[in-house]
Amino acid sequence: MAVESVGEPERGWRGLNAALRHYGIWPAMGPLPRGGVFAGKTCRVSFSSDLNRSRSGATAPLRRDSMLRECRHKSKHRAAR
Repeated sequence: MAVESVGEPERGWRGLNAALRHYGIWPAMGPLPRGGVFAGKTCRVSFSSDLNRSRSGATAPLRRDSMLRECRHKSKHRAAR
């Protein structure tokens, strides 16, 4: 959750408040104020998150294909039993 909060502060803040509500953490205090998380990305965080996003996008098809092969392999073994 911390990475999302730094990489996308608005989304992280909304997600954190959703988690607090869902788990009933400090209900009497109300939602976390917007100032409770980072105001925006720093240059270093921006560069890192952009780099990670590009790496993830490049490897997503490879991971998907690998998962499909694994699922097909498992289903063949189940069918053979």
